Amino acid sequence: MLTLRLICCFTILLCLCPPAWAQSQNPKDLDALTQAEKAARAEAKALEERRKVVTSEISDLENSLEKLSLEIRGFEKDALALQEKKAKIDVNISEIEYAIRLDEAELLKLLAALQRLEANPPPTLALRPDNAIATAQAGQLMATLSKQLDQRTKVLTAQLTTLAEEQMLADETQAQIEANQRQLERRRAKTEGLVKEKSSLRKSIDTQREEKQALAKKLARESETLRELLEKLESEAKSIRPRVKPGRGVTQPSKPPALPLALPEGIGPFANAKGRLTLPVSGPLTRGYGGNEQGLTFSTASRGQVLAPYAGRVEFAGPFKNYDKVIIVDVGEGYYILMTGLGDIFAEIGETLKQGDPVGSMPSSSSGSNELYLEVRKDGQTVDPGPWLAL
Repeated sequence: MLTLRLICCFTILLCLCPPAWAQSQNPKDLDALTQAEKAARAEAKALEERRKVVTSEISDLENSLEKLSLEIRGFEKDALALQEKKAKIDVNISEIEYAIRLDEAELLKLLAALQRLEANPPPTLALRPDNAIATAQAGQLMATLSKQLDQRTKVLTAQLTTLAEEQMLADETQAQIEANQRQLERRRAKTEGLVKEKSSLRKSIDTQREEKQALAKKLARESETLRELLEKLESEAKSIRPRVKPGRGVTQPSKPPALPLALPEGIGPFANAKGRLTLPVSGPLTRGYGGNEQGLTFSTASRGQVLAPYAGRVEFAGPFKNYDKVIIVDVGEGYYILMTGLGDIFAEIGETLKQGDPVGSMPSSSSGSNELYLEVRKDGQTVDPGPWLAL
């Protein structure tokens, strides 16, 4: 009983006496810690609010870019149609001019023949009745020549009228082409401005951006060929594992692993998207898949817009060795889309793209045309992109 009383007394004393650390802690220090904790929480809340605002602003910019890219695609298609129309008009003008030259030559022959007859008229019947037949023949010849001359003159007049109409149509079409080009340039400039603004906003909230870029540049330096770079990126993606919840016996890595690919909401598997991919450029297919060709080659206008064929994450973007600028997009399930030949790249490493997002533009070319190369890979092997692009 005595022992039980002693234990109770000791317990009461422990409850009444403050801990040793509390006895030695300065109340001012406790207030400072409390204030620091409040400040840290307030800062974290402000950062999260800022992140929400920035994310909303980026979303608005992406919607504007999507609308702009559709407008640009429309203007580029109109530009192609106008160029084709102008080319046909130019052919028509060339054919008419050639026909006019032929008719002018015929007219000159007819006029020369008439001039010769006028210079040497047939004798009159009164003086030489025996030449009646020759006189009649000469008169018939002059009548025929006059009729042919009249017909040729009418044909030439019609041709000249048609030529003037075609030339007017050519001038109008050229004016439309130039107006279309001005509209394109304005929208391209606006697109570049929005892309820069989006990039600036993204930098403010993307903490892994520099790490991703550094890794991509390192892999590029270590790769001798584009194929080798692709293989390294694919190997890097395969090494990514989902994060493990900390627990007993689990050691946390020194730095967080790269996040697995997360496509935008509503995007299905790439394998099921056959026939539904967006054409990357406005322009005809010039070389198809097969034989020595491991991808598709498109002809496109100078400074033509380049769109993302499908949603995915940018794994590489920029120059590589002796290639023009390259973009590589992970579209999930071991599939990658590679595009080369770009002049400018808007997308950044680590950025998640939506289908149809503007990712860059073709180089400025004095010839007015460029070539974009597109390749699709699956588990290290090239596959025919045609079925996905409905070609």
